[in-house]
Amino acid sequence: MAKAGSDVRILCTSDTHCGSRWGLTPPDWQNGTVRAWLDPFWKWWVALHKELGSFDAHVHLGDSVDGQGDKERGIAELELDVERQGDMAAEVLGVVKAAKHYLCFGTPYHSSGSHSYERHVARQLGATIEDTQYLRADGLRISARHVVSRSDTPYGQPGLVAKELIRDLLQAQQDDAPRADIVLRGHVHTYAWIDNGMGYAGIVPCLQLPGGVFGRTQRPWWYRVGVLELRIADGYCSQRPHLMTLKDVRRRHYATVG
Repeated sequence: MAKAGSDVRILCTSDTHCGSRWGLTPPDWQNGTVRAWLDPFWKWWVALHKELGSFDAHVHLGDSVDGQGDKERGIAELELDVERQGDMAAEVLGVVKAAKHYLCFGTPYHSSGSHSYERHVARQLGATIEDTQYLRADGLRISARHVVSRSDTPYGQPGLVAKELIRDLLQAQQDDAPRADIVLRGHVHTYAWIDNGMGYAGIVPCLQLPGGVFGRTQRPWWYRVGVLELRIADGYCSQRPHLMTLKDVRRRHYATVG
């Protein structure tokens, strides 16, 4: 992805969780009551890409499929067949207009069983897929992978992604390899960005709505749905998140006791 002489535009996405009743879902896969929230979600996705145009590269940070939902016994799934989930994910990510797609493996719970489900997605997109994608754009080195630790405090998450810069530096020294200038992570369904003089580090927002069994565990005020746009030029990186407006109203009914 090396390119010199002009801006390099990269779109970063993560956690589509295709197959989930709350994941990003093309119209032909929507049915029943889920259409009420999946249809506007899909329309937002398509409209976003009409606005954004084309990119030099698209990096997806994993959990493109939701898997078989073993812990929830499948009650959170719209589609349990992981191959069909992969077809769905390829259609979703295919909306991104990019010269090249780069995929990362997600968590084993969602993306692995008898095989690595996300390889099917990568094949359909003509993409590479790795645990960690190491890329270079206009002289800056990029490390992109799925997992990062989570914090539910307003100030905690940027510190955890900053820690990934240190981890990458130490790992690079052990590997006798150049460290990354930009570290990208997903997994925690929020957004954060730091530029601390040592490098850049970002958490890419998710593409799954905060509903169902998983959504019950999340703090709605810190949940972010969207994508992250990077522009790299002259050895510098600028970023812009494109976030979906969410109004997640959780009604409180105080039952009288005694």
